[in-house]
Amino acid sequence: MPELIISIAVNVALGLVLLTLFWTTRRREAICLADPEEAAVLFRSHFPDQHGMATLSVDRRSAMIDLNPGVGILVRHGHRWNARHLLAHEVHAVRLEGDDLVLEFADFGWPRTRLTLAPGAVRTEWLARLQSLPDAAPARAAPHA
Repeated sequence: MPELIISIAVNVALGLVLLTLFWTTRRREAICLADPEEAAVLFRSHFPDQHGMATLSVDRRSAMIDLNPGVGILVRHGHRWNARHLLAHEVHAVRLEGDDLVLEFADFGWPRTRLTLAPGAVRTEWLARLQSLPDAAPARAAPHA
């Protein structure tokens, strides 16, 4: 009987340790962008030849970068920052869902992203600019299977 109690106690202790480790590694990290300059620096680390002004999202986990030509986007995915230089032919659709700006890309590796920009003129300006990107794309033939 003491062997059974010891094995149950060991299993409970291991379960608590594993649950604690799982919770600490899965919790939402508090790493956010401090200011637009930090977003621009992070974007330049991916695209050194591109410079522009950044607009942070409300949660400070993403940013839109004003480039010429195109638009830059910086998004936090897990432990890393992903950056993308959006050109006209790479944007499939842009829409507003509630407070979120949803971008659909013509790329299966990163098919869409969702940004929450501050309401008002900033969001309206970015929405208009992003919606004009697919219109500027050259007409392409339908892809073949």
